[in-house]
Amino acid sequence: MKKPKRSSAPSEKPRNRALRLVFEYDRTDIKLISQQRLAMLAPPPHPLVSRENERGFWVLLSDAEGRPLYRRVMDNPIRQDIEVVADDPDHPLTRVRVAQPRGQFFVVVPDIPANRSIALFGEAAGVDVKPAPSRELCRFKLAPSKK
Repeated sequence: MKKPKRSSAPSEKPRNRALRLVFEYDRTDIKLISQQRLAMLAPPPHPLVSRENERGFWVLLSDAEGRPLYRRVMDNPIRQDIEVVADDPDHPLTRVRVAQPRGQFFVVVPDIPANRSIALFGEAAGVDVKPAPSRELCRFKLAPSKK
């Protein structure tokens, strides 16, 4: 029995590196406040290109030329309403609109050497806003990855 041939090229280890990106929001103003490198796998990606007129929330990593590298669809972390206990026994929980949404959230994405920016996509916020396809809410440059 023959032994399998070994490649002379060095084997490349899988990259188990990710970035935790922490964002802060105050109404429609979103800021990237920290970037932390982690030794872990990021959640699996979704298709890089969104469907026409797609609604929802997602993050998109892009390279220096703006080409998409990673896209992750997720629940909208920017809370426009909250669940509260109501006095109605038939409907003990109800949702109430937050007048001035503010808070923090984080996302974990792969730490790919070509990463240059992250964009957040979502629906416009507001009481009188009609449902519409998601749009780019903000974009931030990322610190260079260590190779």
